[in-house]
Amino acid sequence: MPFNVVDKNGKHLGYIKESHSRYTNVFKVALSEETVIESEERLNCIKDYLAGVYGCTNLLGKVQEEKWREVQHTLLKEKFPEFKDKPQRDFLKYLLLKNPPDIETLLNYKIVKDISGYILLDIDNTKVVDNALMIEEELSYIMEEKLEGEIPLYAVVTDYPKIQIESAGVQSTMLLGGDLADLGGRHHLHSTELTIRSGNFKLKLELPMEVPAKKGTTIQIYSNFRHPSKVFYDGIIYEVK
Repeated sequence: MPFNVVDKNGKHLGYIKESHSRYTNVFKVALSEETVIESEERLNCIKDYLAGVYGCTNLLGKVQEEKWREVQHTLLKEKFPEFKDKPQRDFLKYLLLKNPPDIETLLNYKIVKDISGYILLDIDNTKVVDNALMIEEELSYIMEEKLEGEIPLYAVVTDYPKIQIESAGVQSTMLLGGDLADLGGRHHLHSTELTIRSGNFKLKLELPMEVPAKKGTTIQIYSNFRHPSKVFYDGIIYEVK
């Protein structure tokens, strides 16, 4: 993707794979040994796309170079002064993250198969180094052990979890899909609210199940990370059926 991602010691972690659909400026980082090396052709693709976003192309789609230079000058002066002394390559790639298209399609990246997991990256809370974004937060919760054949989102619980147990009566039990076996008592609905940090991004996670994790627990989240259906920690799988 446009940027490699490194830890606070400069060690390579992976690369930006895609944007998060719910949170502005948050991206999914694929943990992989693969590094991104930009070609001139890909940088030109980025330039052409951004020039179009900022209204610097003519009716035929050709970049109006003078207008594009003026726009970049204004952006560097008013919005992104930290990029004044950095390579234009890094500035253009950062602008691409601020205006994300389908990056894989735009830049024609090959599919990487050695992804070991994912973390989240808030680009407004990161440091730009040469051809990479740096995550300065602690990442010791990234573990080698994971469920076979699946790729997790790694995270750590940062606040006290809230587990709710709601008791439903007979009528609500039937409405929620209960059967005659439930009529002898009450049906219990479990949910858990977790505050987690993945990479350098914190968020609240609502899970439709009981997950008795504690503050400081390392967890792995499986399935679509926007709608988790499986959590793994301490050798136990918690799953919604």
